Amino acid sequence: QFLSQYDAMILTSRSEGFPMTVLEAWSYGVPCLVTKGTNMGDVVQTEKIGYLLGDTPQQIACDILNFKKDYIINKQNYGIRSQYYIKENCLWSRIAEQSYKQFSVFLKAKRL
Repeated sequence: QFLSQYDAMILTSRSEGFPMTVLEAWSYGVPCLVTKGTNMGDVVQTEKIGYLLGDTPQQIACDILNFKKDYIINKQNYGIRSQYYIKENCLWSRIAEQSYKQFSVFLKAKRL
């Protein structure tokens, strides 16, 4: 709930496997600004649930200002898309369903 108080969350990292703080923020509809090292840049860009920041301090500062401009216009959309992404991709029931499908495909291929 702490994260729900804010308009956005920024996570700069050079090596972050699967950042739970990003998932938690999205579950509250809070978009995330991340660097490539967080391993979430593709999701942020594809799903439009945040902003992929540049590599240098200057790029990061510029990207934060660009995000702010876009966020003022699209605040509600960021929140809706963030929560939808979590619902469709990160709930345990959904993960179990996707895992089952992948294992089924793998086992069928092994039988051939």
